[in-house]
Amino acid sequence: MIPCILTIVRHGETQYNRDGMLQGQSIDSPLSEIGERQAEAAGIYLRDVKFTNAFVSDMQRARQTAEIILKNNNNSAGIQLMTDPLLKERSFGIVEGQPMDVMRSMAKAAGQLVPDFTPPQGETVEQVKLRFAEFLGSMLQQLMDEHRHQDSTQSMPVHVLVITHGAYMRVVCLFVNQSDHITIELQ
Repeated sequence: MIPCILTIVRHGETQYNRDGMLQGQSIDSPLSEIGERQAEAAGIYLRDVKFTNAFVSDMQRARQTAEIILKNNNNSAGIQLMTDPLLKERSFGIVEGQPMDVMRSMAKAAGQLVPDFTPPQGETVEQVKLRFAEFLGSMLQQLMDEHRHQDSTQSMPVHVLVITHGAYMRVVCLFVNQSDHITIELQ
């Protein structure tokens, strides 16, 4: 078995983030100037990490972040950035493009905490968990296929950079922390 390390990074700031607006999936905004600097700082922080693979959400803000991080990485030559829509931000339905306060008010009226609340036409936490599990299975299968030739005694682990979104990452943390055992079936 080859060791696999995941480094998961949230995209840099966008103007929508700065203004307290929900983006979700329907708002595909670019990084702000601060967001570009944040991505550059992450790239500098990770500059000596030897990533073997990189996966990114298909949203512009995540892709820009990934490109800036890899540009600042000393070991990224030859790494192909794999875009995967399974890494897309959680859908916030009818509140996308609205101030975060709108979602807070709706969650409060429903007697729920904001992270647990699903706005109309939005994606539930469980749906995001399933999407992450699907990504994980697909990614691990791809890694297994790519690195099958590698001897398990080799010291170089597979190290994957994943660039995604804040609400998605919160669900990933819940999924991992609440799971005593995660089973992924590979072919």
